[in-house]
Amino acid sequence: MRKITSEETIKRIEPIFVRLGYPRTITLDNGRQFISTEFDNYCQSRNIKLNHTAPYWPQANGEVERQNSSLLKRLKISHSMNREWKTDLLQYLMMYNTTAHSVTGKAPSALLQNRLIRSKIPSISDIENTPHVGSESHDRDTTLKYWGKERKDQKRHAKPSELQVGDRVLLQNLLTAGKLTPKFGRTEYVVVERREVEQNLRSHFRRDI
Repeated sequence: MRKITSEETIKRIEPIFVRLGYPRTITLDNGRQFISTEFDNYCQSRNIKLNHTAPYWPQANGEVERQNSSLLKRLKISHSMNREWKTDLLQYLMMYNTTAHSVTGKAPSALLQNRLIRSKIPSISDIENTPHVGSESHDRDTTLKYWGKERKDQKRHAKPSELQVGDRVLLQNLLTAGKLTPKFGRTEYVVVERREVEQNLRSHFRRDI
């Protein structure tokens, strides 16, 4: 953050709270943005209790300080190898969120979201969910998709296109200026080709001049 005012801090944390909900407590240091009246009122209005740590005593919030140490180490490695630090930081966070913790025995993403997010390392679920071309399950899925399309076409009373090469047609106005816009344009076109794509007949036109 280039600005660490209370107002800017609130703007950064509000999207997180909207996605995950308001926490019961927040443990923080005595930075100016955290001890202001504005930040205190913001947390009180949302029933969030603030736990301020003792000044110049980082051990009071050991979990955060330990994570900061790991992040700093990753940034030093990125700097020494002349790499993009933001990319390396994202890769580190992906690895951290998908690796089982030594204390809990579960990955942070599994504890937070009740599921393990996918990483670049294949998992058992990836192998189980990989479709096998020509297998019975793949054939069954293809059949279900086909009959699903058939049912939708019947519900919409869809019929095969009867357009033939040489027929004169009008094009539907997809972009309307208002409710009084006619459904079809006034310009006539002539069908010059019929092409079948994925079981759907598509007709190509040329403007009739």
